Amino acid sequence: RRQRAEAARHRDPVDHLGVHLVRHDGLSLAAPVHLVRRREARAAVQPEATEFIFFVADGNGGHAFARTLDEHNRNVARWREIERARGLR
Repeated sequence: RRQRAEAARHRDPVDHLGVHLVRHDGLSLAAPVHLVRRREARAAVQPEATEFIFFVADGNGGHAFARTLDEHNRNVARWREIERARGLR
């Protein structure tokens, strides 16, 4: 309920399940922000066995994975530098 109430405050519509919808130029209907594919759902329910527990964008369309919080914080610092260089922050 809380998610529905928060989503309802946005300008974009919410469908009957509370999914936040986005309007796209050139499309006559609103569409969900992202539809989950079968392999994505399977990966969420049956994740691959790995030692990595943290991830952040790597600036090249991928991700930088880390095993420890210190390693993750270094990856985040690199991503923040990329954001600043691109004028995103």
